[in-house]
Amino acid sequence: MKTNSFFRRFASLCMGVILSASMLSAQNKVVKGVVLDETDQGVIGAAVMIKGTANGVATDIDGNFSLTCSPKDILEVSSVGYKTVEVAVGNQSELKIHLELDNQILDDVVVIGYGTTRAKNFTGSVDVMKTSGDAPVANLGLNNLADMMRGRLSGVIMGAESATVGGNASIRVRGRRSINSTSSAPLLVVNGVIFTGNLEDLDQNAIESISVLKDATSLAAYGSKAANGVIMITLKKGEEGKPVINFTTSHQFSTRSYRQRFLSPENYIKFVNARKGSDDLTNTSWMSFLEKANYEAGKTTDWFDLSTRVGYTQNYNLSFSGRTQNSNYYVALGRSDQKGMTKGNAFTRNNISLNLSSKITKSIEVGANMAFTNSFDDSVAANISYKNSPYMEPYLPDGKTLRYYVEGVNASSVNPLWTVGREKDNRRFNLNIGGFVSINIPWVKGLNFKMNASYTKVQSKNYSFTHENNTVALLSNDIEGKGQTAEYYNLANASGSIDSSASENWVMDAILSYTRSFGQHYVNASLVYTRDSAESTSESVGGKGFTEAGNTLTGWYGLGNADVKTVNNPTYSLHTDVGYLVRAIYSYKDTYHFNASLRRDGSSVFGAENKWGNFPAVGAAWTMTNEDFMKKVSWLDFLKLKLSWGKNGAQTLAPYGTLSTIAVAKGGQIPNYYGGTTHWGQKLATLGNPTLAWQTTTSWNGGFEADFLKGRLHVDVNAYFSKTTDQIFDRNIPVMTAGITTQKATMGRVDNKGIEINFNTVPVKTKSVTWNSDFVFTLNRNKIVDLYGDGQDDKTSSLFIGHPINTIYGYRNEGIFQEGEYAGQPIFLTKDGEPTNNPSEDDRVILGSGDENFRLSWSNTVRFGNWQFYMLIQGIFGGGGYGLANNTFAYSTYDTTAACSAFDIPFWTKQEPNNTYPKPNYSDSKYQVYNSFGHVRLQDLSISYNLSDVAKKIGLRSVRATLSGRNLFYIAPFWKMSDPENRSGYGIGIPRAVTLGINVTL
Repeated sequence: MKTNSFFRRFASLCMGVILSASMLSAQNKVVKGVVLDETDQGVIGAAVMIKGTANGVATDIDGNFSLTCSPKDILEVSSVGYKTVEVAVGNQSELKIHLELDNQILDDVVVIGYGTTRAKNFTGSVDVMKTSGDAPVANLGLNNLADMMRGRLSGVIMGAESATVGGNASIRVRGRRSINSTSSAPLLVVNGVIFTGNLEDLDQNAIESISVLKDATSLAAYGSKAANGVIMITLKKGEEGKPVINFTTSHQFSTRSYRQRFLSPENYIKFVNARKGSDDLTNTSWMSFLEKANYEAGKTTDWFDLSTRVGYTQNYNLSFSGRTQNSNYYVALGRSDQKGMTKGNAFTRNNISLNLSSKITKSIEVGANMAFTNSFDDSVAANISYKNSPYMEPYLPDGKTLRYYVEGVNASSVNPLWTVGREKDNRRFNLNIGGFVSINIPWVKGLNFKMNASYTKVQSKNYSFTHENNTVALLSNDIEGKGQTAEYYNLANASGSIDSSASENWVMDAILSYTRSFGQHYVNASLVYTRDSAESTSESVGGKGFTEAGNTLTGWYGLGNADVKTVNNPTYSLHTDVGYLVRAIYSYKDTYHFNASLRRDGSSVFGAENKWGNFPAVGAAWTMTNEDFMKKVSWLDFLKLKLSWGKNGAQTLAPYGTLSTIAVAKGGQIPNYYGGTTHWGQKLATLGNPTLAWQTTTSWNGGFEADFLKGRLHVDVNAYFSKTTDQIFDRNIPVMTAGITTQKATMGRVDNKGIEINFNTVPVKTKSVTWNSDFVFTLNRNKIVDLYGDGQDDKTSSLFIGHPINTIYGYRNEGIFQEGEYAGQPIFLTKDGEPTNNPSEDDRVILGSGDENFRLSWSNTVRFGNWQFYMLIQGIFGGGGYGLANNTFAYSTYDTTAACSAFDIPFWTKQEPNNTYPKPNYSDSKYQVYNSFGHVRLQDLSISYNLSDVAKKIGLRSVRATLSGRNLFYIAPFWKMSDPENRSGYGIGIPRAVTLGINVTL
C-alpha cells in the first residue's frame, strides 16, 4: 500500500509539472524582429537580450532575429557604436527596432597600463585596431599578428615580410631613439598583464583588438619596460546569448613578389668572355666538359625556377565561446601548416588559447587565461644560389641531385637543391598561464583591488646533422656522379650539434584603484606594485668525425661517438625588476582633463649606485566643444586638445653588464708549462662600470581629436618630440695590462620627433551601401646631438652629430669612364667634385639616410548587402635625402666563381659601352650605389560574401567566404632588381599571395 501511495504521489507531481509547463508554453511565444540603424539598414551582430537573464541572440547579416520570450519580458538591444534601447514585448510577435547612433563614442573605454579609463578623459596617444567580427582584417587569412598590424596603425613601423615561412618581422614604434639599444621591440601586454613571449606565439584568431600606446603618459605606467612603446592585446571573450561554435579555415597560395632576372644563355657567354678580358665575346673554349655538352645540345637550366615553387599555407581554427550572467569563456584551437616558396622550406605551428572569467559574488571576479604554442621546423631548404651557369646540370642521369656544377674545378659552386645527408629538427614551445582576482571593496564605492599574475615558459631545441654522404669528391668530367658514391664518402667530415635553450618568466601585479563620478567630477586613481623575473639558460653540444664509430646511423643521438666532441659552456642569466606606480586621472564637466603619474623602477642589471630610476609624467586635455562659445559651431561635433610630458627609462644593458668578467681555463689563453703538463691561467676579459645608469627619454606629445558631420569624419593628429640621454657606449680607454681597450659608459644624446595623423571617414552611408575610407600618416625624424662628449663625429661607425642615426657615408660616383686606362670603371667624385678613379678617405661625404621620409596608408571598406570589399594601399616614400639603400648588386656583375652567371645587367664592354654599369671584371669596395626604395604597394585586396540565407537553411548562424590578395603589385620608380621592401637581390622577395577563406558559425 505504501508503494502504491508513493507512485500516486509521484504521478500527481509529474502531471503538475506537465500542466505547469503547458501553461508556461502557452504564455511564451516566438518573437521575430529586425534591428535597423538610422538609415534603415540592418545592424549585424546586435545583441538582443531578455532583460535580467542570460537568454538572448545576436542578429544576422540583415539584422534579423528570432527569440522565445513571454509578453512580460523586456528586450535589451545593444551594438557597438549605438545607444542601448529597451523594448517591451507585450502582445507583439514582430518587432522593428531602430538603434540611434551614439555620437558620444568617446564614452568608450580605453585600455591603459594596469587598468582602463574613459576615452573622453584620455590625454595621451593611442591607436586602436579591431581584429575580430566583421573587421576586414579578420577575414584576410593572415598568418600572424605582425601582418595584421602592417600599415594600419600610425607610428608603427613594420619590417619587411619574411619570404621564409615561420620568419619574424621587426616592429618599431615612433622610430629610433637609441644608438646602441639591444632591442627595438615594444612591450607586449595581453589582457592587462605583461607577456614575455614573442608576437608570433599568439594566435591571431583569438584576439579581439590591438591598441598601441605611444606617448609618455601612456608609457609611464610600465616604466622602463615601455621604452619602445606598448602593444596592448585584448583576447576574445564569449558573447551574450547561446554558446557559439566558430570554425575558420584559409588556404593561401604564394609566389615571389619579384621575379629575379638573370643573363640569357647568350649574354652569359658574353659576360664570361668580358670578365676574362677577351675581345671575342662569342668564345666558348673556357667551358667545362658538362657546360660544353649542354651548350652544344642547346640544353639550359633556369636555377631560379628550379629552386622555388608556389608556396602553400593552410590555417585552421576552431573556437567555443559563451557568456552567462556570471561567467564568460572562450576556447580556441589552431593549426597552421606552411610550405614556403623556396623548395624544402616548411613550418608548422599549433595553438591553444583559453580565456575564462567568473563572478563568484557581486564583488569578486576571478579569471584565467592560457596560451600554448608548439612549432616545428624540420625542413632543409634549398640554398638559394641562383647566379649559376645556365649550361650546368642539376641532376645525374639516374635523377639524383648533382652537387657540384664544375667537375673538379670549383668546389664552391653547389647545386641549390643539394640537401643530401642533411637533417634538421627545430622545436619550440611557449606556455603562458595567467590569471586575476578582482575585488570590489563593498564598503567604499568605486574602490577595487586586483591581483594579476602571469607565468611563461619557453623552450627550444635545435637538432642538426650532416651525414658522410653529404661530402663527395670532385672528379674531373664526372657526369655519372661517381664522386657521390659510397666509395668517396668521408666519415671524418660528418658532424652534428644539439642546441637547447629555455627561459622562465613571471610577472605579478597588485593594483588598488578608485573610480568614481561625483556630479561633474570624474576621478580615476591607481596604486600599483609590480615584480617580474626573467631566467634563461642555454646549452650546446657538437661532434665531428665518426671514423672510429664506422657509421652515422644514429645521427645526432650518436654525438657521443664522434671523434671530436665539443661541449660549450652553458649560459645562465637572471634579470629581476620591481616597480611602483601612483597615478591620478581627473576630469571636470567632461571638459577639463588631467593625468599625473610617478613610476619608480628598480632593476638588477644596474650597479648599486644606479639601481633605481624615477619617471614622472603629466598630461592635460580640453574638450572645447563642451564650452558654451562652441555651441553655435554646427559643423563641428567634437574637439579635444591634448598635451602631455613625461620621462621614461630604458634598460639597454644585459644582466651582469656592470660587472668585470674573467676569462678562465683555455678561454684565458694564458698557458703555463711545468711538470710536463699545461696549466691555464686567467685574465681580466672586460672591465666593469658600476656607475652605468638608465638611458632616459624625456618627451612631449601634443595634438587634437575632432569629429565632423555627425561622426562621418574623425581626425586624430599627434606631434611629438623626445630627447634621449645617457646612452650606453663602449668607450675607448688607455690599454691595460690585460689588453682591454674599451669600457662601457653612459653618454650621448639623440633627439626624436614626428607627426602622426589618422583620418577616418564615412563618405557614403545609405540603406544599401556603406563606404569607410581611412588614411594613416607617419613621419619620424631622429638626430644625433652628442656622442662621446667631445663634440666629434664617429666616422668609423657612420655616426655624425646633427644627422640621423642611420646616415649613409661613402663615396660619390657619377657615370663610367668610356676611354683610356680606366675604361669601364666608375667615375668617382672628390670632395671638390672633380672626377677620379681612386678617391681617398677624405673624399667621403654624407650621401643621405637609410630611414624613409614618411609612410602613408589608405584603406577602403565598402559594404553592399551581403558583400564586403576591402582594399589597403601602403606607400613608403623617399625624397630629401631619405629612403636610400645600398643597391650595388643591381649594377655590379663582378664575381670570380667559376660557372657563375649574373643578374640581367647591361654591363660595359668595348663593343657595347654604357654610362651606368661597370665592366664585369671591375671590383672595388669603394663602389657603392644607393637608390631610393620609395614605393607604393597594393598590400591587401579582398572580397567577401555572407551566405546568411544558405546558412539558415542548414541550421547555421552564418557562413562567410572571402577571396583576398596580398602584395599584388607595387610601383617603385627608382629601385631595381629586387622588391623595394626587403631589398635583397639574392632572395625571393616577399610573398605575393592569394587566399581563400571560409568562416562558419554555429
